[in-house]
Amino acid sequence: MFYFLYKKNILQTILFGALLIYTISKVFIHPFTFILTQESTLFYQNFVHFFEKNNFWLSILVLSNLFLQLLLLHFFFNKNKFTENKTLFPIIWYLIFLNVGFDFNQISPAIFTNTLIITILYLNTSYTPTNLKNSIILSGIFIGINSILDITSFLLILFVIASILISKFSKYKEIIILLIGCLLPYIYLFTTLYFKGITHLYIESYNNLSFFAFFSESNFTILSSIVMIILLLSFFTISSLNKIHFDNRLIIFRKRYISLILLSTNTLLMILTTTLPWAYSLLYIFIPLSFNFSILHSIKKRVLFQDVLVLVVFASIVTLEFILK
Repeated sequence: MFYFLYKKNILQTILFGALLIYTISKVFIHPFTFILTQESTLFYQNFVHFFEKNNFWLSILVLSNLFLQLLLLHFFFNKNKFTENKTLFPIIWYLIFLNVGFDFNQISPAIFTNTLIITILYLNTSYTPTNLKNSIILSGIFIGINSILDITSFLLILFVIASILISKFSKYKEIIILLIGCLLPYIYLFTTLYFKGITHLYIESYNNLSFFAFFSESNFTILSSIVMIILLLSFFTISSLNKIHFDNRLIIFRKRYISLILLSTNTLLMILTTTLPWAYSLLYIFIPLSFNFSILHSIKKRVLFQDVLVLVVFASIVTLEFILK
């Protein structure tokens, strides 16, 4: 079924258009709600308080963020030739996840972290001698800025470090540059707070942070545990099939898929350590899933088995969202 759609660009275009129209209509028809807990960072709390009174500007921000994500997803996937033919499947699956596996009108820091994830992936998949230092310093700055809203996103530094280590370029100097980039937003932030005399408020807000929300006892019912195991095993199988597929391609394409594997591992770690309620942290893995699904759809072998795997993963995510909310 999915391989047939992969070959039919016109059907992909129609499906993408319908999903995009549906998503945009939800923004203006359904009210926004905010995922705000005592573990939220001080700046995310201020973000919520500001946009609660400015719903129109929140709609513009959310749509702008969505369009940026879709453009980056589509451009990155097709530019790096993860499939032989250009495809809309990455953005189709991403929109499906946002509308079915997640409530797009529930705003959490993770929705902005996803923009960071695809940006970091774009900057660190293929280094060249000319763009290496710029890519790394920009990655550090973006991670630092986003972690002010979503502290869990700071873990993306691990993905960048892993990307540096598997590259053929020098290692240690680039890692130092990355760390400096991460610190620059905080240096600017604390300097500003110091002159305003409110540094203590920001520091005190971190005392309320509670990580590893995943390990809350309420998450581990018998049903949810079974679904989690099925999800992980199915996703591992999909990644393995894609890895076998890339083993027969040029080394540059194999390295690009290794970057996706590293990103998938990193986002799983973010889910395990996040301060967000676990049901909303699943958003972190939507980009790696969208990419892996799209690659799998292009493989002609074992089509029926691959379709079943995709449907099992998708059904598992929807089930977890329903159980854990």
